[in-house]
Amino acid sequence: MDRAATQHAAISKTDTKRTYTHKCGRCRTVLEYDTHADWPTISLLVNEHYFACPVKFDFRRGPALSHPSSEPDDAQSPIYDSSENVDAADGKQDEPLIQVAGSSKQRKNEAQRKQELEDDKYTYDVRPTSVICRGCDREISLDKRSRYYPGLWMKHRGKCARIYKIENEKLARSGDGFCPSNTEQRPTAASLFELDNPRTDGISRTANSVEDNTLRSMELSDDEGPEEENQDHIPFAGKSVLDGIKHDVHHEP
Repeated sequence: MDRAATQHAAISKTDTKRTYTHKCGRCRTVLEYDTHADWPTISLLVNEHYFACPVKFDFRRGPALSHPSSEPDDAQSPIYDSSENVDAADGKQDEPLIQVAGSSKQRKNEAQRKQELEDDKYTYDVRPTSVICRGCDREISLDKRSRYYPGLWMKHRGKCARIYKIENEKLARSGDGFCPSNTEQRPTAASLFELDNPRTDGISRTANSVEDNTLRSMELSDDEGPEEENQDHIPFAGKSVLDGIKHDVHHEP
């Protein structure tokens, strides 16, 4: 699950049942696993929930909580004994519970994982260890721990600059909120200049080149290692670059 969605997660220990719970940072789902669960099993559970989480990633504002709580953040709450908090636990029966690791939780099988990858509108040529992204047409390797494991694809999907651009163009066409790529709200660098002046042709080409290089740098960022943080925004040409170009135009002999 992405870092922004898990930073508010609450982990608790139940002494009588010897289980741990992990609360999703975007929805009210609670993941439960016993003390004998190994890390690959826990990681698989978290990633499967991320893939099916009803609160999807918002390209305009980033991940957001669907049920904002007025209670203070309990991410740093001390471990507690459930025998002393029976009443408090009864008050949270509306939160869905998913169990795993030797319990009754039913994990997705290979066919289900494959079907979900095939149903993703940004994948094609789905294979046991790779998919091709419809946004950038690159082959994305899947995790080798199991066939059709979606973890690495979901990481790429959240960072792909082409997918980001496609989603923003859809928002621009529908008129749904602010969109950084909406040319009516944010003009391109080239449109800042009068193109009917032949002396500015070179300047406009330079401005377009700056934006093209920026987009390519975002695509290259997908080659970062798994420890790199996700980038939830697309950088644009810096204001200082555009100011320098306009300064040259105004001082053209």
